[in-house]
Amino acid sequence: MKRKQIIIAIFAASFMSSSGFAQSSDKTSMHSPKSYEVVSSVGDSLFVVRQGERYGIVDRQMQPILPLEYSSIALSEDVFIIRKNGLAGIADIRGTIILSPTFAEIDGFTESGLSACKQAEKHGYIDKRGNVVIPFKYDSATPFVEGQATVELKGETFNKILVIDERGRVIKSEKICNGRESDAERAASEYWSSKGYMCGQTTVTEVNPCTWKAETIISNISMTRVFLGVATIKLTEDGYKVINPQKRGF
Repeated sequence: MKRKQIIIAIFAASFMSSSGFAQSSDKTSMHSPKSYEVVSSVGDSLFVVRQGERYGIVDRQMQPILPLEYSSIALSEDVFIIRKNGLAGIADIRGTIILSPTFAEIDGFTESGLSACKQAEKHGYIDKRGNVVIPFKYDSATPFVEGQATVELKGETFNKILVIDERGRVIKSEKICNGRESDAERAASEYWSSKGYMCGQTTVTEVNPCTWKAETIISNISMTRVFLGVATIKLTEDGYKVINPQKRGF
């Protein structure tokens, strides 16, 4: 790190003595190069530099490639992922802004040439030119590995876990149950109430994913007779279903 700082300082001194760097640049004034800290190098011609909490990029002649106005700059494949005001964008190695910082998240690009991104609470994929390749409709998304990625669609009763290819086509699909014991209890109580019974405590036991055995203490309106209402509660795409209800005496 010290060696890089010394190299930058030599470049800075040479450039400032010949052309007065602090007063020029169409992109922006980079202020005094003496206060730069070199964060990393890109090949042997570009340097990611920092001044306080702001990041930028300069070349070997200390000319600004990207101004000191970003909260972070990271090289991904052959483009830079830049962040400003809490949002992410893309710039190429010449300093041209490909995509202004408008996305909540931009992950690193993989060998697929795609990046998993987040915008307006939804996830999708873009290419290095900022084009949307796979629409922003998922609730989560992973980077592509060997041509496949995993995405999630959350629903009220089920979450769908999908494995997709680089064109967004579904390779494999799996449903994950969102059911809760408290909702199964309520479904059982509501069923027996709809049949005219007074309901006491309901106990549920999970039989399979999204399926519970429910036992509810029930009585007639006058509470002169008490029964045990037994039923299977199953969560479907349409909600909780009561299956095979039985009334048993004590």
